[in-house]
Amino acid sequence: MTAQHLDVINLPLRGRHLIEASAGTGKTFNITRIYLRCLLEQRLTVQQILVMTFTKAATEEIRGRIAATLRDALAYWQARTLDKPFDSDPVLDELYQRIVAEEALALLQAALLELDDAAVFTIHSFCNNVLSDMAFTSAAPLELVLATDTRAMYLQGCEDFIRKVSRDEEAFAQLASHGWHTPEQLLRDFLPLMEFAKAPHIASEQQINKQFDAALNNLAEQYQPQARALYTALVDNESLFLAAVINNDEERAREWQVILDWLQNGPLTDIPEELGKFINGNRYRAKREGIVEAKALVEPAKTLRTDLTKAVDKLAKSRQALLDKAPVYAVVCEAVAFVRDYVSKQKQRLSTVDFNDLIRLLAAQIDTPDSPLCVQLRQRYPVALVDEFQDTDADQYHILANVYPGQDGESQMSTTLLMIGDPKQAIYGFRGGDIFTYLQAAEQAEYRWVMDTNWRSVKPVVDAYNRLFWGAAMSQSRRDLFNFGITYEPVNASSGAKAAKTPLKDAATDRSALTFIADEPDEDASNSKGATRQRLAELLTREIVRLLAQAQLGERNVQPADIAILVQTGKEATIVQNALKAVGLPSVYLSNRNSLFASAEAADTLMVLNAIWHAHDLRLVNGIIASPLLGLNRQQIQTLLTDEYASDWDALLLQIAQWREIWARRGVMALLLAMLQNSYLPHQQEAERSLTNYQHLAEVLEETARTYNQPGHLLNWLHRQVRQPEQAQEHIQRLESDARLIQIVTQHGSKGLEYPIVFVPFASEYRDPVKFGNSQSEVLRYYDPHSASQQMALGAAPDVLARVRREGEAESMRLLYVAITRASHRCYLGVGEDKLSDQSALGQIMRRADFDDWRRAIEALIQEGDGHTALISEVAEETLPAAQIDAVKLRCATFERALEDNWRLYSFSAITRQAVHTTFRHREAEAVATDNNTLPVTAKSEELRFQLKAGAQSGNLLHDILEVTDFSAPDWVETGAAVARRYGIDEADHDALFSWLDEVLTTPLELAGAGPVKLADLAMADTLREAEFYFPLHQADRRAVGRILQQHRHSQGGEALPAVLDGVRLEGMMHGFIDLIFCVDGRYFVADYKSTMLGDSPEDYQPHKLNQNNQQHYYDLQYLIYSVALHRFLAQRIEDYEPDIHFGGVAYFYLRGMSGDFPPGSGVFFHPLSADLIAEMEQALTGKVMQEAL
Repeated sequence: MTAQHLDVINLPLRGRHLIEASAGTGKTFNITRIYLRCLLEQRLTVQQILVMTFTKAATEEIRGRIAATLRDALAYWQARTLDKPFDSDPVLDELYQRIVAEEALALLQAALLELDDAAVFTIHSFCNNVLSDMAFTSAAPLELVLATDTRAMYLQGCEDFIRKVSRDEEAFAQLASHGWHTPEQLLRDFLPLMEFAKAPHIASEQQINKQFDAALNNLAEQYQPQARALYTALVDNESLFLAAVINNDEERAREWQVILDWLQNGPLTDIPEELGKFINGNRYRAKREGIVEAKALVEPAKTLRTDLTKAVDKLAKSRQALLDKAPVYAVVCEAVAFVRDYVSKQKQRLSTVDFNDLIRLLAAQIDTPDSPLCVQLRQRYPVALVDEFQDTDADQYHILANVYPGQDGESQMSTTLLMIGDPKQAIYGFRGGDIFTYLQAAEQAEYRWVMDTNWRSVKPVVDAYNRLFWGAAMSQSRRDLFNFGITYEPVNASSGAKAAKTPLKDAATDRSALTFIADEPDEDASNSKGATRQRLAELLTREIVRLLAQAQLGERNVQPADIAILVQTGKEATIVQNALKAVGLPSVYLSNRNSLFASAEAADTLMVLNAIWHAHDLRLVNGIIASPLLGLNRQQIQTLLTDEYASDWDALLLQIAQWREIWARRGVMALLLAMLQNSYLPHQQEAERSLTNYQHLAEVLEETARTYNQPGHLLNWLHRQVRQPEQAQEHIQRLESDARLIQIVTQHGSKGLEYPIVFVPFASEYRDPVKFGNSQSEVLRYYDPHSASQQMALGAAPDVLARVRREGEAESMRLLYVAITRASHRCYLGVGEDKLSDQSALGQIMRRADFDDWRRAIEALIQEGDGHTALISEVAEETLPAAQIDAVKLRCATFERALEDNWRLYSFSAITRQAVHTTFRHREAEAVATDNNTLPVTAKSEELRFQLKAGAQSGNLLHDILEVTDFSAPDWVETGAAVARRYGIDEADHDALFSWLDEVLTTPLELAGAGPVKLADLAMADTLREAEFYFPLHQADRRAVGRILQQHRHSQGGEALPAVLDGVRLEGMMHGFIDLIFCVDGRYFVADYKSTMLGDSPEDYQPHKLNQNNQQHYYDLQYLIYSVALHRFLAQRIEDYEPDIHFGGVAYFYLRGMSGDFPPGSGVFFHPLSADLIAEMEQALTGKVMQEAL
């Protein structure tokens, strides 16, 4: 399918869409515009438009951008309806013509009110939400605990396995021979296998031999051109060799024939011994005529023999190594299966899941598009927008593909799925991202769109990376750099790009938008990787100093925060950071995920706290006298170390005793804060970082002390964290000042960010995807095209190695694309000579293998004459400019405005919980009775009405069936069966369920002023289902509402429960849903369905017990609020409305107790409500009474 340019205004809001958004093309902007169209054109709510992405930070950003778009749209509509000036916007202009202004305003205002409840999720939070909210349908346990780190479980499983396998001497010896006999090492090396859903692939001996034989054949084909060329050269000069070398020697003549036969007929990988003898240098020392020419002709044979021998030996060693490891791999597979089973049982026992389980559990329940869960999800979320879709995986797409089957799918409901991403930015394969799932989704999409205008970078930067990733001059054919069918389409630059407003002005004219920094060392300099990196870091540092001294962005000088340095590892970051530090340039490594407990401050805190608590041990006290927390100067420390009788010891021990007292009485946080305030003396370097770490430790320790309230236990816990910081969850916190420094970030971490000036200092380095450090990886993940799924292999057979290497090199190309496209004004690429640099992504782009060195490769690009590329290899030293800070007199700002922050959207639940809460587009959850007298553990009755489990899911089941049922002519098979299946009700129970509901519909209702009536007597036209309402709250006094409610309770007789409603006054909107409004003889009634389990006999559902339950759960307040809503609605709709005539009252139907065979009144609570009571409650809530009702 040919992709079209994205047309946000006319994009069909149906079917499956794939939107490819190249870097900087305004993806989020267009997502919010499509969101706005769904909201206005399809009249959807913010709860019905599902937005998913892959990180919490991304969800917050999208939520904020949606809010801004809705506010802008509201301001636009308000300005146009009031004929005020407005800023034109193509999408808003078109929507204004399509949507009635009043309706658009109402939709936008409602959306902004409900935005906190918008369906914006990470993929994991979405799955968690579905599994918990739809527990019946999803068949998930009702109580699931999400564990953010299950490593401890896996470690326990490894410990159990090592204990088990230690009884098998041979198996244990196999593990020990490779260092896998400890639980920690077993977990460290094979955790990915244990977490993977499928068994690892291990090649059998037959498969290994077959694959290596095939590898040898491939090797022979690779060297065939050299062999043919050598054969031709030898044959063409046969007479020369016969005269100069063979010289009538029969043995040499035989060697000659063997060599020619080998070159012509092979196999090349079977190198004959005769070749080595024939090309031996000793034979070419004779002074015969032609010997020099013959020696020159056999030089290629020497090279061929050397290269082939190395390659064949390497394959032979790999083959043998793999065969030798087969027994230990079998033990590892046994370990993986054991630990998986152990963890699975532990999770089941503890009702615990991890993030991966959330997706797997949901995917397992979604088999087909017509499964009950899919139907329910489509109804809840008719539209889904999935951002960063290139980071999806097979399970995630399985969920989306079944919930949103497209226009040709099995679903009869119109749905829309928009998948937004960029395959060129799929760089998270190590986290499970599956580019092949994206490509599959692309093939199955009904619409494909591209976004091809860059709104981030200036034109020269866009032109530069267009040229790079096109792979050739733009006038030539495109090269396939990204592999696997991912093509590069050039993007257009825009004069309206954000960077164009602040152009980069640089005094150095020999720099361009894309500037290569080449390491060209002296001949006697080292060419090791470490030396090359160091020189590139120093060149980079000098260039940064020059930029800070000479360059401007717009009208201001370039600042450190304008510069980002993108690295791949923490080791690279350290090299760069040290080079910057050497010239006085501070920087921050934003991708530093070091544990707080790995810091020097954590170790120091442990020593200090241990010494304070065990002050009787003077050795411990002696070990902390140099701690910054004690604040002793050098003279004091020397005195304490050299004079055990010094008075300073008495002062110190007294101080430690006081600190111990503070710890015992006020807690560890009070102790550490007191030390920081009164004695802390930081080292001069990184004082801010040190102080922050101590404060962070104080907070963490205080929180942990709630669990380990004894100081000794707390010290043991802290000791474990410091000893094994990699297992701790607390990480180093960022500082506010970090934002003002040069930013060092990993290329993976830079995705989604942008910087004016970007340095990629080691862009030419090649990393072998099948190696971890200098060793070959034991565990390899790859995509198997035969099964169309991700697999993991244990051991490296040739076909797996080739596949992993190909996938890894393709991801390296995508990673380089991400790095370069972060730059808005200029990008620097560091290159250095290395024997593998031509295999790097940049080496492939630049065709480095076709040139003698990097300089010539880069100059070939510069000579194309487009002017966007430059090369530098030297940078003159500059003086670091002093920071220009305007001296200002500082004073505390005074807050003078009255803060009014109590405007909210409220619900009945919010008021009764004494807390602000919003629940939109969902009915109020029912309380579950917990009194042992009213909720038996096991129902004695066999009737389904008493067997159906208590809880919100049962209530939702009954509500949903009754919502779609025509009471006067119920067709349970047509309407009820589908709902029952959706909630997981067995087909065998359908008859009992519908028989019960028939009894509900035929239960006589005694309604004051309306005569005997049944629900079955009501036509559809006389009912309103799930009626949503809003009405304003103005200075509503909770206590006043409570007083009215208390008076109402006393008026009903019997023992009235106290109505306690305290808290701030309510200002905002009241919102809710009324299950049923029905009309009998011109009188209108509020009704609500209750599935509450009060017992298993009719006597438990008599009106006085229903009234007691209403009061216990404040349902009487609920029906008073609902009555005010209906009262206000009728006052606006009925001429000459009079509450005493038109308002009939409230009826709460306790469905378990409703039957014509039960005593009269069973299951039905009715109250007529006086007009005065309704008016009094309305006055308390809104501050006024509807004039039409007076």
